[in-house]
Amino acid sequence: MLLLVIAAALYFGANWLYGAGKQLPSDHLLQPESVAVVHMSAPMADAETRAFLIDLLSALPTSGLEGVDAASGEDFDQLIEMLRNLDDADAGFGPSSMTMVFQPEGDQLASAFAVNLPRGSRFLRYLVRFTLAAQGTEHERDGNVVYELGEELITEGGLSASSPDGLDATESGAALFIAFQHDTPLFGSSKELLFELLERTAFEETPGLPTKSPLRTELDGLRSDWLITAAVLDDPLIDFAAVLSAGLEDPPTHHGWTELGFERARLGLGIQGQDVALRVEVRGVAEADVAALSAGLDELARAFATELDAEGLELAFETIAGEDSLLLQASLPNLRDWLKERIVAAESAK
Repeated sequence: MLLLVIAAALYFGANWLYGAGKQLPSDHLLQPESVAVVHMSAPMADAETRAFLIDLLSALPTSGLEGVDAASGEDFDQLIEMLRNLDDADAGFGPSSMTMVFQPEGDQLASAFAVNLPRGSRFLRYLVRFTLAAQGTEHERDGNVVYELGEELITEGGLSASSPDGLDATESGAALFIAFQHDTPLFGSSKELLFELLERTAFEETPGLPTKSPLRTELDGLRSDWLITAAVLDDPLIDFAAVLSAGLEDPPTHHGWTELGFERARLGLGIQGQDVALRVEVRGVAEADVAALSAGLDELARAFATELDAEGLELAFETIAGEDSLLLQASLPNLRDWLKERIVAAESAK
């Protein structure tokens, strides 16, 4: 009888520990003061998207990764095989939602990131509290706790608090901060921002409605149809041209388009059939600046097309100008075939 009680306790205890827990929807991080947001909704919920992402990971070892030794390569292959087995079993994997926000803090941008997990969030909270955070610094304010991880611990753990090009969100003297809103992990570049978000998003049993803001309106207009969505306001701390040209060795700056102002912009990236599609909308552009901005975006797309062509990828794009807006639509029509070729090459090399 005692063994049955112990077995039942272990079973229900494990289910509780690895359950979803009490979570705050990640997009609740978005506040009226936010000037940029990046959101991903249930990246593994769609079977087609899961298959594409697994194929993308499978092709990585033959796509020029540097510093990958034999042991790491075997671990990577085992990870891919595990993901394929989970997908075949329709077990589901990956986060259910992820959101990153950027907010002015003095003369810098502070960033915060939240992730919702379908399972294991309680386990993660206890893991951070009793192991990783024990090696950092604990800050407490009004009942909320933020853990600070120093640069040495970040380097050893392979973590990073870096932001995309054009969105420099760092705090001097600190590498990364971690907090939890119930069982939802929050990561940030700023201790003050995390304390502010913990206070604003606090709830007892059920989260309330998310805060209204111009960026939320933009986000809600796209995220039901796209895997990754982003929205940006024109702000002195954001280099929108650098965001769009991230990854280019020599970004084009002709036509003076990098200095032109706008009201807001939004971006959608998704898997559509056998293609990967990108949509960039820029609105609130002065009528006199539309032509220059259109030429700049068109030149930017051509620069990406040139670099991708050298790798064997085709970029199809179209720029459409309105009275005070611009729309850039792009796709990689041969990406699936490109991935298949590299997957076959990877299998043949084993």
